[in-house]
Amino acid sequence: MAAGPDLDLDLNDSPRFEDDWAKVKAVLIVVLALFVAGGLAGGFGRGPLSRASAQLPASGAQVSWERFARNHTAGEISVEFTSPGPSPAAEIAFDRPLLDHVKITTTQPRAAIERANGAGAVYGFQMGPGGRGKVVFSVEPSKSGPADGAITVNGERLPLNIFVWP
Repeated sequence: MAAGPDLDLDLNDSPRFEDDWAKVKAVLIVVLALFVAGGLAGGFGRGPLSRASAQLPASGAQVSWERFARNHTAGEISVEFTSPGPSPAAEIAFDRPLLDHVKITTTQPRAAIERANGAGAVYGFQMGPGGRGKVVFSVEPSKSGPADGAITVNGERLPLNIFVWP
């Protein structure tokens, strides 16, 4: 076999390219680390940052929900009456913008009254002694995107901002 012509490859170092490439790699590593940390913390659903709660002082209720939900994945919104209320009955309403994104599948305990109106849906419950108790709404997001709506507990309104991931 005959020897071929000498191949002269130009393999010079390119410090400028190597420096730029090192910067790109560092940025990508930071972005990936933030993505993983956000996922572990609940930024994509189910995690410590995903849960939110608010106290409604006039109705003596604590509302808990998930800020970040996954489309067609079960979740819950709970309302706990921690202080004695004026009545053992509780009325909880969800407005239409929230119900456009999130479907209520069941309630625990079962609602004594369920009615729909043009503005949303209303659920009535008989609470325990002193008006104390907990109501859990099993929900399933049905539409991706921001679900900005509100829940009203015994006349006291609370905005709920839920982001539904696809």
